[in-house]
Amino acid sequence: MNKIILFLIVLCSSPIFSQSISYEISGTLISKSDQKALESATVYLEKVKDSSLVTYTITDKNGKFKLEGKTKQKQYRLNISFIGYRTYTKIISISELNNLGNIALEDANVLDEVVLKSKAPIIIKKDTLEFNVSSFKTKKDANVEDLLKKLPGVEVDENGKITVNGKPFFGDDTTITTRSLSKTIIEKVQITDTKSQAFTTY
Repeated sequence: MNKIILFLIVLCSSPIFSQSISYEISGTLISKSDQKALESATVYLEKVKDSSLVTYTITDKNGKFKLEGKTKQKQYRLNISFIGYRTYTKIISISELNNLGNIALEDANVLDEVVLKSKAPIIIKKDTLEFNVSSFKTKKDANVEDLLKKLPGVEVDENGKITVNGKPFFGDDTTITTRSLSKTIIEKVQITDTKSQAFTTY
């Protein structure tokens, strides 16, 4: 009897029941009205249970996107956000390969643009990247520096020096701001690609 119980415990903890699978979700984003490819749209996955961000990407010049990773989850919520269009949402059953083909976004009317607020983790506006702070989880007492460390492409060294995609952030001693202000007062972070790389937080 003891041997049977031991065998069952070992079996239940084996990789057969807990192994992560590699997944790839791909597709092409187009406009429903004119069938043109939509470049620089935000495509991201959320956990169905708590809507926490899993991963995201940006569509290329041909409207194509690919999300890759490993997971034990059976389902995720796929969201696609693009300014001027209705947000696309779909529950995806995770498998090794999910090719969604063409996804057509509908134009948003004026009322939609006023009422609806996108919760995409990142939005591209010409030469500006806009990060939605609520999409990046930090500890409760986090400061602005802790937040910046979570943003893709942003690095902060032990002395508080900030670089964005390898480019230095120019200005005075930024640690006065980044280490003294709480993350809770920041709603969004904007990074503008200009001759003098700059942050805007609000």
